[in-house]
Amino acid sequence: MKRILLTFIIALFATTFMFGQDIYLTWGGKKLADTVYVWGEPDASLIVFNAIFHNDSDNGMNVLVVRKEMSMLDNTISAFCWGACYSPTVDTSLKHQFIPAGGQSDSTQFTGDYTPNGVIGTSIIKYTFYNMDNPDQRLEVVAKFWASPEGIA
Repeated sequence: MKRILLTFIIALFATTFMFGQDIYLTWGGKKLADTVYVWGEPDASLIVFNAIFHNDSDNGMNVLVVRKEMSMLDNTISAFCWGACYSPTVDTSLKHQFIPAGGQSDSTQFTGDYTPNGVIGTSIIKYTFYNMDNPDQRLEVVAKFWASPEGIA
């Protein structure tokens, strides 16, 4: 019984570890952790978080993106692009993007867009990328958009 339980735990850990390593994001050539900080001037028309999705699995995947505004400053706006650009009222991409096995998204395929409208402070937005054919295969990144004048950044 102990041997079966140990085998199950090892298999569960290995599966979790493998899924965690199959997909990841990069920005500016660096692999991202679960949180990214994006700075811009409060009077900027747009502050952009641009990431590349990597699929290191053995299978191609149809990837969707979900945006969740976790904490937004008043009078600020967020939107995103995933293959196509969506209005601020859309939280889930309407079309998937196919990322081949061992491939990655185009460098302009995903953007998280933030319009500070002159407001100083931080808004927090979570983006979830997931395989529409296997929703358990997913990754999340939290973007903290910080609008502040350069002199106090």
